[in-house]
Amino acid sequence: MSIWQNIPQRLSKIASDARNATTLLGPKIAAEGVVYHCTHRMDAKYHRDFYDALWQRVMRPIIFDEAALTTLPATNDGPIWVAWWQGLDDQTPPVIVACIDSIRRHAGGREVIVVTRDNYAQYADIDPILVRRREEGTLTINAFCNALRVKLLYEHGGVWLDSTLYLTADLGPAFAELPFCSIHAEAHGQYPACHWTTYCLAAVKGNQLMKYIYDCFVVTFKRIAAVPEYFLFDAFFRNAYVHIPAVRAMMDCIPLSNTGRFDLSEQMDSTAAQPVLPADTTINKLTYKLKYPTQVDGKPTLYARVLDGTL
Repeated sequence: MSIWQNIPQRLSKIASDARNATTLLGPKIAAEGVVYHCTHRMDAKYHRDFYDALWQRVMRPIIFDEAALTTLPATNDGPIWVAWWQGLDDQTPPVIVACIDSIRRHAGGREVIVVTRDNYAQYADIDPILVRRREEGTLTINAFCNALRVKLLYEHGGVWLDSTLYLTADLGPAFAELPFCSIHAEAHGQYPACHWTTYCLAAVKGNQLMKYIYDCFVVTFKRIAAVPEYFLFDAFFRNAYVHIPAVRAMMDCIPLSNTGRFDLSEQMDSTAAQPVLPADTTINKLTYKLKYPTQVDGKPTLYARVLDGTL
């Protein structure tokens, strides 16, 4: 494929993002975003300015009810939420089926609910503006499901696991014991994003952090039609962590875990008896977008064992 083939589509996406960023955060942030995405320069400055503008223009005025945190349930025993938007059928990628099967095997007594476009409204009351943006096609499935997951956790509690997560053991006790839990990976300097991963979130019912992040989505998409930047969801969490002491306290309680969550995906064509993983890693991030062999030299690969559930 020619390197020029996707340039018109990419430029169209950058222009669309810039229009939405201008409306939401102002022309300065939009201009920096264009420079960053076209040249990969100004990385640190663009991220810093984006976060600051998002906090001042969107997040700061939104109420965070810190007092409500004092009455939260002591235990998170809610369901495990997994989304596959189009619903599971014979067209579902095998890796997705294997991942959801692994979640069911290791649910530890929790109900596992697969959320789809046909049933999500049974579980969460989503603001009409988000529904309309999704129906119009300006709000991507991914962005809609980002808002959906925090609303589900606020209304019901439980654990959100992306459908590309493969579990090799039950969830650790922190997922039940803490008011908010996620994968807390090793620190990278002063960047706080390692305190969570948006594809693995847990919260007790009524946790105000989940409501706050959801409200950020609603406020944002009342003003603009589409996501202005791919890291918007993480930016909501990052700003909440940096600016709200109660959120920082919740996140700082999360123990380090699953530091090798990408390692299995890099060993899928191995014929070893077991993958090489850190002892703390039982939640593995996979992808259905790559093809792997099920055999090498007549021996089954780790990919084959993922598919048949023996890993």
